[in-house]
Amino acid sequence: MNIGILRTVIKCKWVTTQRDYMAGIVSTDIARNFIFPKNIIEAHDSGLIHIHDMDYMAQNTLHNCCLINLDDMLPKWHGCKWCNY
Repeated sequence: MNIGILRTVIKCKWVTTQRDYMAGIVSTDIARNFIFPKNIIEAHDSGLIHIHDMDYMAQNTLHNCCLINLDDMLPKWHGCKWCNY
């Protein structure tokens, strides 16, 4: 592979990662200050509850846990090869 192309690919991946990281920080700030009530944020901060994927809340998009197709996965699941079930 051409070293110039490799450098471009690495730079693009780094830029994309940094962009996603910054978007997550901004989204979390929006969620904390505008989406959730103060008492919910205080409960989250104290560990009483956990708000999953807060860094996606401002985009109103799918979260990681919503991407699993349980109707397809569970009937085909034959257990975990490292577990006893």
